[in-house]
Amino acid sequence: MIVEPSVSDMRARIADLENTIRQITGPPAIDMILPPGVRLRRAEMVTLGMLYRHPMLTNDAGCASVNAVTKCGGSGKTGFKTHISNLRKKLRPFGVQIGCMKGFGYIMSAESKEIVAGWLP
Repeated sequence: MIVEPSVSDMRARIADLENTIRQITGPPAIDMILPPGVRLRRAEMVTLGMLYRHPMLTNDAGCASVNAVTKCGGSGKTGFKTHISNLRKKLRPFGVQIGCMKGFGYIMSAESKEIVAGWLP
């Protein structure tokens, strides 16, 4: 027998998720002075900022946070993975590596965080 959650249960869950998103994202994006020739979209900049600030970025949290901040709506997990892929391609020449822990999320090495820290004003 399948029991559907009540409206009040769903609203409470939504409020919890929105609170988690606010805690994870912090400011929408970090202002950075990127190397010449590097152009990041807003969602990529937000993703890079979250990777820089947090030890691990889960797929669900990253997807929800990027969608909430950029208001791009239904790009979903596939869209978030695309942002990660684009960041990897654009930042690899500068030594920034974004790793994947299968089933857990994405991480940025300490060395990569040092490189990104050099781009902060």
